[in-house]
Amino acid sequence: MKMFEIDRKLVKVRSVTNVPEFKGEKREHACSVKFEYQTDNTVLDVLEPGLRKAFYEKDTGKTKTDPEGQAELSLPRGDLDLTQRKLDMVHMPLKLKKEMAGYRLVYHCGASEKSEIKLAEVGLSDFTVDLQPGGTVVVVFNSYSKPGAEVQGRIDHMAQTEIEISLVAPEEKQPELAPATSRGRKKKTAAEVEGSDDDPFAGSDLARGAKNGPPADEHEGSTWPFPRKDLTEEEAADTATGAGA
Repeated sequence: MKMFEIDRKLVKVRSVTNVPEFKGEKREHACSVKFEYQTDNTVLDVLEPGLRKAFYEKDTGKTKTDPEGQAELSLPRGDLDLTQRKLDMVHMPLKLKKEMAGYRLVYHCGASEKSEIKLAEVGLSDFTVDLQPGGTVVVVFNSYSKPGAEVQGRIDHMAQTEIEISLVAPEEKQPELAPATSRGRKKKTAAEVEGSDDDPFAGSDLARGAKNGPPADEHEGSTWPFPRKDLTEEEAADTATGAGA
């Protein structure tokens, strides 16, 4: 979804309000600036999808009458498809329940980039939109920031003036993916590591290499766990009896 942004647009600074904040004994200074600017009604698709189609339709070019009885001529614009206002009895401006955080605000003031005021972690709120005939919308909103003392005075003097600004939306963080080598790989158990396909006792105490069992070559020629094949029945019985004793 496209985020609300402004790219070097001339806006009016309607008011500048200092907002002192107290955190224990520490005092911080914040600043609330109310901006106003005009744009086309496609901004409604960004602020509240569906709002533009609810209040605008294709312009027929015919003369219409406003709620006060005065005739007005709405001229269609070639770059917009919906320019004729609907629902004229709805009171303007409309208030939007919208808050945004993490913006970067740039005041393009002065003759060079060094003279610009750049602020980070700016919050936007209190949006209102005044929908006008012809596809024009007047947008008003508040910006909340914490400028340093060295630039606060410059912002104070912007009240009731026009200034060029830019608003940059925060970047969306992509979710971190697990390393490809660890995904989909099942960890072997101790029995799987110690045992093998050739060992019939894999996974038990009798497995080759197990702590409680003998080495792999010790059962050759011994009575553990079976008697030697080269012994007679009597020798095997005597050997087993001696082992049991």
